[in-house]
Amino acid sequence: MKKQNHNALSIILCTIILLSSLPIPNANAESANVCCESVPVELFLLGPATDGTLSPFSASLAGESVEVEITDSVAQNQDIAIWKINPGAPTFADFPEATWEFNIEYEVSNAGGVQINATVEIEIGSETFVGSTDASNAFLPAGAGTLSIDIPVESGTLPSSKEIVISLIARTLVFSVPGTDAGLTFRWGSADDESTISTNLPLVDLVIEEPVTEGMDVYISIVVVSPWGALTVAHANSLTVSVNGVELGGDPIETMSGE
Repeated sequence: MKKQNHNALSIILCTIILLSSLPIPNANAESANVCCESVPVELFLLGPATDGTLSPFSASLAGESVEVEITDSVAQNQDIAIWKINPGAPTFADFPEATWEFNIEYEVSNAGGVQINATVEIEIGSETFVGSTDASNAFLPAGAGTLSIDIPVESGTLPSSKEIVISLIARTLVFSVPGTDAGLTFRWGSADDESTISTNLPLVDLVIEEPVTEGMDVYISIVVVSPWGALTVAHANSLTVSVNGVELGGDPIETMSGE
């Protein structure tokens, strides 16, 4: 099985910041959405085959892999697994045209190999994008390996509160020189089986609320909206704020709102 080292996604976050004794005569302003654009990111496939999820954090990987084994030839569509994520952005977010790369670990046992026609479907709002195996990856040799499928995704807008759904489907599957107990096993969700999908999405929304003043002190609340809730802060490498390029001292006050 392949093993990779992944650093936790680095996100600069702050929640409540005290700007003390700064010459700000008028702090009146409305809430404003200030961030963030789409970024390339590798998401780990996690969770059960019927209700999986995605995360950019290697710390979310479990101790044991999830497995789906196919022991019979497939002559028609068979769902292998499905993963969902709800970006949860309060506003509509744009994503660019890009090729998403799906990678899943597999093992062929007690057979010379497997001839497979597989498809990855990505549903974003009302749009569905599809990638399939071709001549370069339609035969999986005996032993362990990685099945990679590219999915061309057109630019579009991610609707608020709509899920992104990723499905792995076997269209046809035939074992080559099968022996007793021949099988094809897909694995994901652990450090030993780091199956992933590389995407280009807006992962975090930052909303600056209207400042609150007390004398010469200014309190600024920044709402961090993320599909991974508290994990976004827990796995961030830094929590900092800068004003006119000057980093402020002190620690931000972190609070939770919903998930």
